[in-house]
Amino acid sequence: MADKRLASLGRRMAKRATQLEKTAQGAVKAATRAGLRTAITTTPVATGNAKSNWNVSLRVPIITVIDNLKIGGSGAAGNFARGRGLPIINTFKLADGTMFITNGVHYIRGLDDGTISSKGGFMSAKAVVAANKALKAYLSKGVFVKGRKG
Repeated sequence: MADKRLASLGRRMAKRATQLEKTAQGAVKAATRAGLRTAITTTPVATGNAKSNWNVSLRVPIITVIDNLKIGGSGAAGNFARGRGLPIINTFKLADGTMFITNGVHYIRGLDDGTISSKGGFMSAKAVVAANKALKAYLSKGVFVKGRKG
């Protein structure tokens, strides 16, 4: 009798561990999508170069700069960055380690701190806030909420 209960407990614990892992992965993905979306949409645009150079990477940050002259205007630049980032976000697993959102253009800090543009604070403030909101919203639906099944 005890063996059956222990076996049942083991199966339930394994199922719960899988649920928790899926919830954690989903939360990281939701927060990263929101951060990327906000970084792209709030980047000040003159040529689209900064907007097109948002990168998502795993394990190590990417600071490669892509020449956007062949990409097109602001909308195309955002779509280009989004198109590169979303496949990485969507296939993320916890075992992949850290996920980074980076921009390698040499003037990105000046845009963010307002020394180059009057619209400073787009990444360091707004994207982080958006990611935190997405994370909280995702987790409020997940297995971490008491009384809900995940």
